[in-house]
Amino acid sequence: MRLIGLAIALALTLGLTLAPIVAEAQQARKVWRIGVLAPKEGSALAIVTEQHASGLLPLPDAMFNSHRASIIAFAAAEKLVLVASEESWVRDGALMWYGVDSRDHYRHAAAYVDKILKGTKPADLPVEEPTTFRLVINQRTATTLGLIIPPTLRIRADQVIQ
Repeated sequence: MRLIGLAIALALTLGLTLAPIVAEAQQARKVWRIGVLAPKEGSALAIVTEQHASGLLPLPDAMFNSHRASIIAFAAAEKLVLVASEESWVRDGALMWYGVDSRDHYRHAAAYVDKILKGTKPADLPVEEPTTFRLVINQRTATTLGLIIPPTLRIRADQVIQ
């Protein structure tokens, strides 16, 4: 939920609202959560158009990843801001992503495995939260959408895709 809050805050900086795509609807807050994207995904994504959403935030899920190209194409065709839940989406056309640096995360996981293999009981290992986060912005997508990324946001970005 923290990731969603940060993505919405970033979108608000740009004067946009987002419509997270998950599994149910909550009309009171104007957040539309769309059901399963099957081969006839147009019917699910049509809700986004009907509700005049200005952006999408698909949550990290294998189902959404399997339809990534369709979701990105839909967002581009409808001129919707697509804030990704995974870094790879930004390379494919989403506007931005903010999340845990997976390389750093996997390094920490490897250190845990090493300790366990050397005899440390898993229960004796401390629980660690991620400490390294990345912000990736796709400038091409921003330009296509007619958005100007604030300089303060560009400076904070770890990567800006030209």
